[in-house]
Amino acid sequence: MTKDRNEMIVKYGVFCSKIFRYARYYPEDIIRIFWFAIFLGLFYFSNWRSPNNEEFVHLVYAYFLFSPPSEKELSFYKDNLDQGNFSRIQVILSYLMLPIGIEQKLFSRTGIEAHHLARVKLVQEILPQAEYILDLGGSCPASPEGALMVMGYPYNPQQLDIVDLPREERIYNPQSEEYPQQFITPDNLTKINYIYRSMADLSNFPEHTVDLVWSGQSIEHVTEEEAEKVIQEVFRVIKPGGSFCLDTPNRQLTKLLVRRGFVHPEHKIEYTPDELIAKIQKAGFIIKKKLAVSPMPYSLKTKRFSKLELMSSIGFSENINQGFSFFIYCSKPDN
Repeated sequence: MTKDRNEMIVKYGVFCSKIFRYARYYPEDIIRIFWFAIFLGLFYFSNWRSPNNEEFVHLVYAYFLFSPPSEKELSFYKDNLDQGNFSRIQVILSYLMLPIGIEQKLFSRTGIEAHHLARVKLVQEILPQAEYILDLGGSCPASPEGALMVMGYPYNPQQLDIVDLPREERIYNPQSEEYPQQFITPDNLTKINYIYRSMADLSNFPEHTVDLVWSGQSIEHVTEEEAEKVIQEVFRVIKPGGSFCLDTPNRQLTKLLVRRGFVHPEHKIEYTPDELIAKIQKAGFIIKKKLAVSPMPYSLKTKRFSKLELMSSIGFSENINQGFSFFIYCSKPDN
């Protein structure tokens, strides 16, 4: 009995310490929940009924986001509440900072999982066909074919070179496997070469040789100075008329989600679209396409991150600033 009692004391002690830590780092969340609970109670006692879904959304916006919802925002939340896709508690909790484990328990899927599906769609539908591809940071723990092929790149390049850090230099998942330097896909259509070094060092690649350079969520893993060097080196190794495609987290949205630091422990910097586009154009590239990946217009407008919006956003929009990530497709001039 004493053992059970001690275990219970430890359990509740840990729980209380987590609440204290949360209140210390995110006091604004606690204050917003407190005021929202008061106004929800006032509504009930004034009307002797609970608010309907439309009224509930207006209350969330008025006393949690401090702004009125637009017609599209109201429709998004109300329709999903009416259809049972969202619960009211999920709507409130989607605006709070939550550990990923709790997020997985509270929602049908995490925002990161939904965003991954959007990125898979990007790889399968938007990336151009190429015979020789250089993938920066593209190793995949699940397969020696690399992340690009695992995500369903619909073409069969003759050669795919993957540049990624050696295992001992990785902070996140340092136990992941290093594949042999050469690998041929089971269908014998693509020869894959692994080069274990920083993506900032492309000195072993000759100039004007690569058809497509793909940087999938990797430019944010090097410093700003290194990123400028990467872009210059990419311009050097790409053939005239060749393509440079990349996607990366959008700082305009990630700072609303994390509020302190970055969304990944290995990120050195996270860019806004304008910041990265300026660097790419300075190197001489021509921008051909700009897309928001997992567009989140409501979160951007209210300056308050909604996990439910991210979980529901599997696709693209032309307004690059709205994306949780953004995608840039550019080319090297022919002359």
